[in-house]
Amino acid sequence: GLNMGNTRVTLEAIEQSNLEVTQQDGQLWLEKKNKISKISINSEVDAKIYIYTNLDELNVSARDTEIVVQGELRRLSGTLSGRSLLVANGMDEVQLSKDKSSRIQLY
Repeated sequence: GLNMGNTRVTLEAIEQSNLEVTQQDGQLWLEKKNKISKISINSEVDAKIYIYTNLDELNVSARDTEIVVQGELRRLSGTLSGRSLLVANGMDEVQLSKDKSSRIQLY
């Protein structure tokens, strides 16, 4: 897994079936060249995550986090709280809950 705190990381060309990310503060970029099937994200405290990688599944547990998914995504699940924002497109399945302060933009 990847554990981050108040840092900026770009992953450009990794190949693995599952990636677990724990992030507090900071920024994470997952570039298009990565080959990952599933990403599980546990994030909080002003974290920003930008995903350009195509994914079969994304599971999030996010508080005070911005997640933008530009790659293809088949399944999205998890929870958003504390003014989180998730932007994504083109999913076959969505199972996501959120509190009143969080926003979801699906297109």
